[in-house]
Amino acid sequence: MASMYAESPFLARYSKMSIEDEAKFLESVEKAETNLMLGGFLGHDLVALCYFAPVGSAVKVAHRCQIGISVTKTQQGKGIASLLMEGLLSSAKQAGFSQMELEVVANNYPAIKLYEKFCFQRIGIIPRGFRYKEGYHKDLLLMVKEL
Repeated sequence: MASMYAESPFLARYSKMSIEDEAKFLESVEKAETNLMLGGFLGHDLVALCYFAPVGSAVKVAHRCQIGISVTKTQQGKGIASLLMEGLLSSAKQAGFSQMELEVVANNYPAIKLYEKFCFQRIGIIPRGFRYKEGYHKDLLLMVKEL
């Protein structure tokens, strides 16, 4: 997964995750009943990653899930993200979620185009919601879709 994080300036993590930390993270995802993480591989190389997870466990927010999708630059534009989104939407409905939410860096135009293709609605902005290690910030766009 570190290679995915290293390539994109739009992902929330940097690539400094150790193999042990990656293993612990994946184990926690696997144990959670309402989480899903899918990886797309080309040979042995991870080229796409997506997930959904509940926003929270409290009854009043248990209907909501958050998502993320990433595809390596070399594989973008080939329909992989759309296939992943279709899988996320279907699986989230099966898991009992009725609302899907995401935050996207406001200048990540290809991702926003994808989300709007799947009828996500823009609902707000978090000014300076994404901070880079170099010290600058970008706004985050909030989007939601009823399932």
